[in-house]
Amino acid sequence: AVATSGVCSSVVSAAVAVTVNQPTAVGTLTAGATTLCSGSATTLTLDSETGIINWYKSTNYVNATSAAAVWTLVPLSASVTASTLTTGNLTYTAATPTTWYKAVASSGACSVSTSNIVSVTISPAAVSKVISASTATICNGSSTTLILASGSVGNIQWQKSTTSATDGFENIGSFIYATTATNGVNTLPSGALTQDTWYRIVFTSGPCSVTSSAVNVTVSPMASIGELTAATTTVCTATGTTLTLGSSTGTVAWYKSTNYLNATSAAAVWTLVPLSASVTATSLATGNLTYAAATPTTWYKAVASSGACSSGSKIVSVTVSPAAKATAITGNTGATTSATAVCSGAKTLTLATGYIGAIQWQFYNAGSSIVAVTNTSSIVWTDILGATSSSLIANSSSAGNIWYRVKFTSSPCATLAYSTPVNVWIKACATTVKLEETPLEFKAIAYPNPFAENFKLEVKTSSEEALQVKIYDMLGKLIDNRILQISEVEGFEIGANYPTGVYNVIVSQGENVKTLRVIKR
Repeated sequence: AVATSGVCSSVVSAAVAVTVNQPTAVGTLTAGATTLCSGSATTLTLDSETGIINWYKSTNYVNATSAAAVWTLVPLSASVTASTLTTGNLTYTAATPTTWYKAVASSGACSVSTSNIVSVTISPAAVSKVISASTATICNGSSTTLILASGSVGNIQWQKSTTSATDGFENIGSFIYATTATNGVNTLPSGALTQDTWYRIVFTSGPCSVTSSAVNVTVSPMASIGELTAATTTVCTATGTTLTLGSSTGTVAWYKSTNYLNATSAAAVWTLVPLSASVTATSLATGNLTYAAATPTTWYKAVASSGACSSGSKIVSVTVSPAAKATAITGNTGATTSATAVCSGAKTLTLATGYIGAIQWQFYNAGSSIVAVTNTSSIVWTDILGATSSSLIANSSSAGNIWYRVKFTSSPCATLAYSTPVNVWIKACATTVKLEETPLEFKAIAYPNPFAENFKLEVKTSSEEALQVKIYDMLGKLIDNRILQISEVEGFEIGANYPTGVYNVIVSQGENVKTLRVIKR
């Protein structure tokens, strides 16, 4: 200001400066990317700023109503200028995955201008865990389960390929699972497969992505088995048979068991029969089998396999019969002359235990001859009708020196066994009994035969007399002895507690006797 007073000299005041600042402007704030994978960076840019620019960031802003938000100044540097801010590599933290940014422009006394707020969210890196298959090799048309180990990070997208472990992968439907770093085990059912298939997973976490290694499920071609038959299912000890298998697909293996019994035999033990000159893919020659009382039957089966596929044949049993074995006859008089002859029916001849085979008593009337008879004698023996039990009443309608022996047969063994002949001198008495007597009607059968549990009897007779049922094993041991009234026959069952084997069943009614052979499997 200049002060004047008349003619006096003017006085000039000290000068005062008034500074005029340009109004502030901050423009629009944008980010190169607002979602980043952990370990990545982005750049924020102001488009038309005016004034002095200061950058700020917050990890708890959330939104405009976040009164407690804390903003921290980001100092200017090579990566932080008036118009840009480069974040540098950011690391994911579960507590603060998002950071908010803003720019503030100031210009002296002018009002400050604040930019829009931009958020940058950090996603955790995707983590792949091992994939496995519950069964890596399966049969054609079967399925398996794909299993992802726990601990993966990211959303899961299952993919499969029938081409290779690296090519031809396609997404599988909507099998997408959201997971976290503490996710549990995820599984995928494969469904029925008909060809080799590879499975993998693409894990995504925001912009992060990682693909797992592929796991292969191998699909084996189907196996088929042909019809299994045996040349014979009952053989004599020290002989064998051949089993033949029809057309099959796959690798054939043979198995045998001595304790199978039936399909409910859970404890059955099957032993592999190695391939050899006598055991091929299409046939098995048993070789000579030896009778054993505890295990007279052996069961056989064939199994065709192709990778994970297998097909079993029906089961065929082969039963071994023991060779016939004779024992001595007791109860004869031992007399060598007619002076000590007895009446017909007065003597009972009995077989010693231990014999093997079905019994058939035979006789030879030597008349008045005192020459001992042997099994090598050139004589003709006659079967005694119905005489098939272990004892025989020495009956004869003719007096004389009557010789007796027992013929033993054990089917299918061809060799017979004969007991040593014994004699009984028989004289004419007031009452005689015919040596051979044919019953009016007497028939007996056992069924089912062979049997697995019990067998029954069907008897046809014209008599009401009680039946006697005796059962012997193949060693001649009496194991059951029952008396049955005719009315009890229909509901009679027996054999549940018998071991596997061959048995002789003697059904008698008075002089009528029927010998039956049964097999328990």
